[in-house]
Amino acid sequence: MTAADVITPARYILNDTAKTRWTDPMLLEWTEDGQRDAVKRRPDIYVFSGSEEIVTPDPGEVAATSTTLVIEEAYRSALVNYVCWRALSQEIDRNDDAEAQNYFKLYLAELAK
Repeated sequence: MTAADVITPARYILNDTAKTRWTDPMLLEWTEDGQRDAVKRRPDIYVFSGSEEIVTPDPGEVAATSTTLVIEEAYRSALVNYVCWRALSQEIDRNDDAEAQNYFKLYLAELAK
């Protein structure tokens, strides 16, 4: 699974397919944050690559479409919800973050499966 597999559906949910509200590097950073958080909560979903440790690249170094993620494909929707939560939580003009919190709850529920 690549970061684009998470970022593309997140952009649809966030109504930002034109990439005007959030940049790819921002969404990539949140995807990687979600990946780290997911593995911390559920170490069993980490996908190993041989005996080498997989290091998440700096968001500025690799295009979002090619970054390989290190958790199981089954948790893609959890990461999508995490990215949506982070994006909506970052909006300055939001008066109510209930929508953002709902995405975080969905993220946690997906991890519990």
